[in-house]
Amino acid sequence: MEKKDTHLENFKQALISTIKSISEKNDCEVSFGKQASKNYNNVNLPEIKKLEHFQDFLTMRAKADSEALRLKYSNEDIFNTYKPKGKMAEELYEIAEKIRYEKIGSDTFKGIKENLAENYKENKKNTKNEENISENLSAKTFEDYLRSLFFEVEKNKNYIKNIKESKKLWDKNFKKNMNILKMNLKNQEKFNQIISKIISNMNIENKNSDENKIQEENNLQDLSNQKKQEKNDQESKRQKD
Repeated sequence: MEKKDTHLENFKQALISTIKSISEKNDCEVSFGKQASKNYNNVNLPEIKKLEHFQDFLTMRAKADSEALRLKYSNEDIFNTYKPKGKMAEELYEIAEKIRYEKIGSDTFKGIKENLAENYKENKKNTKNEENISENLSAKTFEDYLRSLFFEVEKNKNYIKNIKESKKLWDKNFKKNMNILKMNLKNQEKFNQIISKIISNMNIENKNSDENKIQEENNLQDLSNQKKQEKNDQESKRQKD
């Protein structure tokens, strides 16, 4: 086995040991690059092909820490009991639960707090110059918004600037519930119940559908304008010839 392969294998084993140690679940199965397991007590991490930069290490450590916290603090039965209806609603509900157990873990383990915070900071740098961020309720912008409420992190101004209407909706539904949510971080049932109700009341599926319809119409209009321009350009070229 080549030196770099040995290095990768050692790193994988270190991640597996960390996950089992933090979660206190020695029987959990940890795999890399496989299809996500339906078993809530198993962990699937992205395949590690290379570790050339510090961010490569940081990202994998943060993902492993997050999964370890899920195993330790998130109960599958409770999670499924309050799951809202709709694909987008489920996705946002899952993000909120992730924020919950990562917040508990960050308050409990200093090393994990530093790993997650540093990884979030690096990821924010990578999206710093993104300008074309959709106005819809995307998972990425929602996580960024919710994380800013639970963690001491600077709000991603690019996201907030480009999702003004969505932010108004989130503020209206979340800020009035923040005290009770923070008080019940360790009470998963209460937390999941409140989050599910908030997300359901936002009627996300219909709003997202309307936004997608508008986007499709805009795309069709852009395509039509493009074809007209191409036709005009061709006509102008023929006249010059």
